Amino acid sequence: MELEEILLSVLPFVEDAANVNAAAAKGIPFSRIREFVNSQMDKPKHERTIRRQLRRMAPYVDKVGETNGARWFKTTNAVMLSSQEHIDTNLAIALVSLDRCHYQGLPTAVMAGLEPALAMARARLRSAKHGTLARAGVNWKRKFVRMDGAQPLVYPTVDIEVYRQVSDALLHDRKLSFDYRKPADDSQHAKRYEARSPLGIVNRAGVFYLVVNEPAQGGPRLFRLDRIKQAKALNHAAERDANFNLDAYVSKEQALHFFPEAEVQLKLRIHASSAPHERSAAQHMLNEFTLHKDQKIQWASDRRSFELTATVKPSVMLRRFLHGQSDSIEVLEPASLREEFAARARLLAARYSD
Repeated sequence: MELEEILLSVLPFVEDAANVNAAAAKGIPFSRIREFVNSQMDKPKHERTIRRQLRRMAPYVDKVGETNGARWFKTTNAVMLSSQEHIDTNLAIALVSLDRCHYQGLPTAVMAGLEPALAMARARLRSAKHGTLARAGVNWKRKFVRMDGAQPLVYPTVDIEVYRQVSDALLHDRKLSFDYRKPADDSQHAKRYEARSPLGIVNRAGVFYLVVNEPAQGGPRLFRLDRIKQAKALNHAAERDANFNLDAYVSKEQALHFFPEAEVQLKLRIHASSAPHERSAAQHMLNEFTLHKDQKIQWASDRRSFELTATVKPSVMLRRFLHGQSDSIEVLEPASLREEFAARARLLAARYSD
């Protein structure tokens, strides 16, 4: 983006510049402007360059106060350059849909840069006439919803400033320093990691992980974002691993898959589910969804149950899934997994015997 456009995207709009108190409350200091500008540019801009551009924008940019205490704002709601003032209806619908998501998979700086376009998209849809695509777009968010397939959990939140610093460092290939504390740590003090090179962010079912290049530790390492207590993007270039591929890493990293074991041939018998939610074997989810592309089903002669075979990697995730369906799934093979489930069933029976 051009410097003018970056400044327009970060400066807050003040409708009445004569109201000094309101302008001071909404305005932002130059240090924040400079930090945002440099997070958006390939090469950091000198302070004098940014100030000269602000002076050129005097017809629609103003400030209250002087020197370091000045608070800057824009006096007309010029959210984008004139060539971008019109926004397509389809784009408006897409942008408003994007705005519904938390941690959209985009850096904070990028989302901040999109805010002017989001404002235009909302205005475009609000002004739409009945019977038009834009009017239909206003109601689209009420027609589409995503649900979790398992028991929904309230995950620990990621600090907004931490996410901003991490995503900015990742976007611009810069090093990152951060404080990290595991819940099992006895000390109240987080461990400090200085000048680490971020490689990617993984969203695993709502839990966010930062992948960091750690050659001294034998390769990439995972850090839970919600456990990072503070972070700072540095002005030093990150050390990129030319051989690193995030998709390949995610597919192989055992910690992300809860430590899978070697592949086995899994054999299950699927029965009807018991009360209070009775379902026949034919209605069982594994009659429609597959554990592996080679999955095969063999129905019993009475059609009240079926046997299933599939190639799987036993893992914590697989065990949780099978236990979650324990009233309707019987593990037949491998024998070691069957005995593991039988032992757990005996333990549960003992606990519920009273």
